Amino acid sequence: MIQFNLLPDVKVQYIKTQRTKRMVMLTSVVIAGVSVLIVAMTFSYSLTQKRHLTNLDKHIKSIRTELESNKELTKILSVQNQLNTLPQLYAGRPAADRLPIYIEQTTPSNVGISKLTIDFSTSTIEVSGSATSLSSVNTYVDTLKYTKFKQNAENESGEKAESINAFKDVVMTKFGTEKGQSSYTINLNFDPLIFDGTKSISLDVPSLITTYSQQSNTSPFTGTQQQSKPSGGNQ
Repeated sequence: MIQFNLLPDVKVQYIKTQRTKRMVMLTSVVIAGVSVLIVAMTFSYSLTQKRHLTNLDKHIKSIRTELESNKELTKILSVQNQLNTLPQLYAGRPAADRLPIYIEQTTPSNVGISKLTIDFSTSTIEVSGSATSLSSVNTYVDTLKYTKFKQNAENESGEKAESINAFKDVVMTKFGTEKGQSSYTINLNFDPLIFDGTKSISLDVPSLITTYSQQSNTSPFTGTQQQSKPSGGNQ
């Protein structure tokens, strides 16, 4: 079958141009529609966000008004702050359980203790008791004066920590002799590090006389009282 193209070239070119024009217009309409849809969605999202922020602001104001009307709020916050500091206070408490060990290590076996008061806030100890002689009490004083301690850990250079005096200002403030027994009262200051629970401490006690720690099943306390005062205050 034979076909003849009877349209002139100008007509053919016009038809192609019209077809291209319709395609461009259709594409433009689609793009414009998509753009309008995006703008509408953005506007709607913006309104939704604004409404949400407004609701949140109202909610915050409502909660704030409720809290401010609570007369117990200050007390509640104070208690909460105190609870938050408990772990730190617990970690910083003095290791008072070391005291009996230190007493046994430094007290001569012929010296008895009837009363011991320790104040962790001022790092002081007062100890009273009796001994077989005043010479034994003097030996007790000298033992305390020359007792040293060291931390059982290496310093930054890898060397063992040096020994430091565990007690200072050791003074026998009262003494007397009656019926073959010498009574005494000794006041002294101790280095707070020896009761630091975060550090491992060992005492180096001079061998001036046999102490209670060298004897088994013995105690320097004569059945009276031992008192301690915490680092946070007196009790």
